[in-house]
Amino acid sequence: MISLLAIGIIYFYFSHGSFIDAFWNTITIISTLGLADLSTFTNSDKILSSLLVISSVILFSFFIANVSEIILSGHLQKYFGEKKMKEKLKKLKDHYIVCGFGRIGKAIAWSLVNEKLPIVVIEKDRECIDEICNSESIIFLEGDTTQDDILKEAGIEKAIGLFSALGDDPENLLTVLNARALNPKLKIVTRVSSQELEIRFLRAGADYCISPQSWGSRSMVLTMLHPTLTQLLQQFMDKTIEAGTFIEVIIPEGSSVSSKTLEGSGIRKVSQVNVIGIRKAKDHDMTVNPQADFIVESGDTLICLGDQQSFRKLKEYIGYK
Repeated sequence: MISLLAIGIIYFYFSHGSFIDAFWNTITIISTLGLADLSTFTNSDKILSSLLVISSVILFSFFIANVSEIILSGHLQKYFGEKKMKEKLKKLKDHYIVCGFGRIGKAIAWSLVNEKLPIVVIEKDRECIDEICNSESIIFLEGDTTQDDILKEAGIEKAIGLFSALGDDPENLLTVLNARALNPKLKIVTRVSSQELEIRFLRAGADYCISPQSWGSRSMVLTMLHPTLTQLLQQFMDKTIEAGTFIEVIIPEGSSVSSKTLEGSGIRKVSQVNVIGIRKAKDHDMTVNPQADFIVESGDTLICLGDQQSFRKLKEYIGYK
């Protein structure tokens, strides 16, 4: 369109000698308003005018076709959707990052959504992203998780944890390395294809390594040998069940229960939860079924069994803000 304007203005300027007339004639011809004074037009003027009209009509038709395609194909909706996501990202903090939206990553993401936790999903497959776009609960980013810029855009400096659930071990390893370098305090859980690779991922900065094949095989054996126990454990692990579930609680600094025995702390009496395990903050030793004289301290992790209302009482009692 700019080229048509330039051609028309230059031609009519040199043929008629007035820039204003040249501009007016070109605008009225290209816009097909038909306001130009045709009585002063020569045959060459009319030929050029005809070419300008035909060209402008073709360009306008292409413009309408492109706009219609953008609207009908959803490109405009995707653009504003991604822009809205990026605005949410800037305000996000204390969130979790899920790298990869395959079978494992999808299960992780929806589990976090069920827990009502803020999450960001990073995925480079456009088809997977289109699936995420339909959810208001998940913030997504299109990109490669092995790149520092994408992790920074996901707010890794302000994140609590990262799940690396990619289907390729080298990509998971590089993601863990970059994530650890960008946020030394970040908790990282990564997927590994075999237990032999766990030591490499731990050296790279992962806190925990999970092998889906190993966990799946153990679950199948447990289901075969102890089906009732498996059913009970699955019920306890289901956070949507109000009647009873597992939860871990870290005793905060300055808590009123710190440096007291389990019985003397009043945890059981006040909240009605059962403490079935305690991991010490100093040496990370796990004590199963702790006795009443077991001393709890700030930073210790309590593994508890109870209902949701009891957990809320427990957190309030030990000093959670």
